[in-house]
Amino acid sequence: MTQNVNEVHIKWHELFKNIPGLKAKQPNKVVIEREVIPIIFVPGIMGSRLKNSEGEKVWDPDAALFMLGDYGMFFVTLEKRKGLVVGKKFNKNYLAVSNDDSDHNTKKFGKYKNADKRGWGGISWSSYGKFLEKLEEYTFSNPVQECFEFPLHACGYNWTASNYDSGLELKNYIDKTIEGYSSNGRMCEKVILITHSMGGLVARSATCLHGAEDKVLGALHGVQPATGSGAAYWRMKAGFERPEGGPTNTLWDWLRHPVKMTGHKVAGTAAAWVLGTNGEEVTSLLASMPGGLELLPTKDFTDNDGNKQWLNFKDSQGTQHSLPKNDPYEEIYLAKGVFYRLVDPAWLPSVIVRKSASEFSSNFPWKAYRKNLNIAKKFHNSLEKQVHSETFQFFVKGRPSADKIVYDHEKYTWGDIESRGAFQTFVNSDRKIAKVDPQLQYVSDEEEYQDLKFYGDLKPNPDTQSVWLYSLKYPEGSGDGTVPISSGAFLDVSVTGWEDDSDEEETDAFGASTGDCDSSDSAGTTISISVKIGLISDMSQYIKQKQQKE
Repeated sequence: MTQNVNEVHIKWHELFKNIPGLKAKQPNKVVIEREVIPIIFVPGIMGSRLKNSEGEKVWDPDAALFMLGDYGMFFVTLEKRKGLVVGKKFNKNYLAVSNDDSDHNTKKFGKYKNADKRGWGGISWSSYGKFLEKLEEYTFSNPVQECFEFPLHACGYNWTASNYDSGLELKNYIDKTIEGYSSNGRMCEKVILITHSMGGLVARSATCLHGAEDKVLGALHGVQPATGSGAAYWRMKAGFERPEGGPTNTLWDWLRHPVKMTGHKVAGTAAAWVLGTNGEEVTSLLASMPGGLELLPTKDFTDNDGNKQWLNFKDSQGTQHSLPKNDPYEEIYLAKGVFYRLVDPAWLPSVIVRKSASEFSSNFPWKAYRKNLNIAKKFHNSLEKQVHSETFQFFVKGRPSADKIVYDHEKYTWGDIESRGAFQTFVNSDRKIAKVDPQLQYVSDEEEYQDLKFYGDLKPNPDTQSVWLYSLKYPEGSGDGTVPISSGAFLDVSVTGWEDDSDEEETDAFGASTGDCDSSDSAGTTISISVKIGLISDMSQYIKQKQQKE
């Protein structure tokens, strides 16, 4: 005769004390009510799919032809590029995350149940798809798997806006996610945040500036530019780097991985065309939005050797100069009359009427830029070193990254300049030409000018004047290609891990092989091991806390 089974339902943390309701003379079945701990992934800048207030597609890395057509073709003006992303002037509510593209969602991740309701549609699948799949399909060992459920969510955001505003959006999403499970009778109190690059700033904004810390079990930040990145400066001066090689930048990379390297070159060059092949194109976008400017080096930024003066050059007398002395915003980002200024006023897209070669009819674009920069500075000063109490950060080393900015310079006569085709037009006059004259701003994508006296005006007189031409050196620091080690490992956190991407088989600080790194995957499939270790660390702490309470 089959005995009835005595079924007892308990919450997982009740396993730490005597279980009531068990019967001695019949079989017992203990059913554990699993706690839901949503994992929320927050992508990096430009990793969220965006639409404007009219529902029109604005930014979609998964639609390559759309991106090339709207941003990358030679006939696309700076005004159009800026207008698509920012509108007539910056408005943080102009763009929203595009989550509801049913065709896109079905094609990219239709096989995963309710993924569209978990925010996956707002994330660039071409950048993060592999990573999301790995995390969605990951199974924890027991007892974690028996006691917890980890639905994977994603939270895209309007990366043109300040990370302060995006942090508030993430905080609201955390509240909404927890409420969604709780209102359906599930036990759900906290979430885990996993971030990539600028997403780390968004997450820290949510937890440290908007009060979400108590609802976050732990945060895992991957290659977060905690103090900014020299790459933001470099790209606003010279455009996005075109790929020159793999991790070691040698012929050996081609011999080892010919297919991967071909894809790397094609994908990287296409990305440069879309994002900006020169400083003027990149500036037209990033200078028009606080979010982009918040990736600039902050007052706490140092190079990988710990030096706060990260911008270096020699003047025409051979004297070495290193900046900033105190304030990068005033000394570099708002500077106008020096070659190392971040922004050329003539590169700020707007309808401007020129009164003369040295004067514009309006400086409105500069006022708008200054306003955006002040928003970025305010965010930097508000966030500083604040971090969630349970934070895991990991960074990458081994790829050339701009931990410092170094200018080379050469002296040329006017005849040399003409033979190089450096300037588009020469003015036959003794009148001084202001440095804001766009016809005298660039020698190539990476070069600008300064005259022999270093701080004087450029005089277009071939008989009496030579010029110094300053060129940006390619980044030589170590990092992930964008975020140098100094910024990625800056925070004082509970755990710091790293990944070495300089050898054929990368290894991390935990002694585990992570395989080859695919540079076309922005999230980096190789961060999976670090993420898993971080999740296990979070859960171990959480279980101990619950056990002590019981």
